[in-house]
Amino acid sequence: MSSFAEAAFQVVVFGLLAGSIYSLLGLGLTLIMGVGKILNISHGDLGILGAYAAYAAFIGWGVDPLLMLVVVIPLLGLLGGGSSVL
Repeated sequence: MSSFAEAAFQVVVFGLLAGSIYSLLGLGLTLIMGVGKILNISHGDLGILGAYAAYAAFIGWGVDPLLMLVVVIPLLGLLGGGSSVL
């Protein structure tokens, strides 16, 4: 495969992965707003915080970021659930 084809493939895969992250955050925000009638503006912040936590674990301890999903998602779920109950 040529270097242009490789670069184009990587760009397409990265675009699909980034788009799926954005769509998941948007779907979660829509679900919370539609069902609970609560505007949770910290939803995006929690998503970015999870990404930074997985990145920090990868850089600091060498833990696979996909493995960190098992740890980060429940912790941020508790954090997000606690912040929206007033």
